Amino acid sequence: MPSYPTFPNAPITEAILDIQVSLPSTTNLSDLAAIHAPIQERFPRREEKIESKLKVELPALLSKSPTFATSSIGYLFRSPTGGKVVQSRFNGFTFNKLKPYESWQAFKCEAQELWEMYRDIVRPTKIRRFSLRYINRIVIPFGVDTKEYFLTGPEISPELPQIFRSFFLRVEIVNEEIPALGMINQAAQPADETGLPIIFDIDVVKTIELSPNTKDLWYSFEKLRDFKNDIFFKSLTEKTKEMFK
Repeated sequence: MPSYPTFPNAPITEAILDIQVSLPSTTNLSDLAAIHAPIQERFPRREEKIESKLKVELPALLSKSPTFATSSIGYLFRSPTGGKVVQSRFNGFTFNKLKPYESWQAFKCEAQELWEMYRDIVRPTKIRRFSLRYINRIVIPFGVDTKEYFLTGPEISPELPQIFRSFFLRVEIVNEEIPALGMINQAAQPADETGLPIIFDIDVVKTIELSPNTKDLWYSFEKLRDFKNDIFFKSLTEKTKEMFK
């Protein structure tokens, strides 16, 4: 894989490592909460994660409004500043790291340590899916052609005005070599005095069943990271990359 530079001013606002699993049928909320004890000093803030589902009863649809059913699906454990979050859920484990982002090695090592605690305490039976997601915020001058900054972006007919105020783009690309799926979400936020903020959200996903104890997981994460880097660096012009140096 190509070697890419590490930018001192990388535009990453959040990095997310997610591992979805299957758990024994006997797993309960107490099992998910048990991961908090060994990490409580680093992640003292505990929150219950609630999921809401729309409940519609068809026979009564004409006479009653739909209702929402809520249930607890696990816990979030936050660092004192809220810059790091560990999620212990029935469907898996997630590590979120907000800005500032130091390096892939530091992010991966901490995520691996926390995952192994989740694995050893909660005891999942298998890994079903895992992913890396990087959310970037890149501010460009308002009113310029986005092609000066992005090689991946919206395409407007040349016969139409080229200055826009907002857009949303979603593209899914397949990397057959790994194999994995790369999802690109790109959107313009409202312009301000700094310029036009563009959210460049890259989510790379691998769906495969693995043993929770396999060492192949972290080798595969390295491959996902390479794929993420390909999407990021090959979607930006040199003018944009200069902004992060």
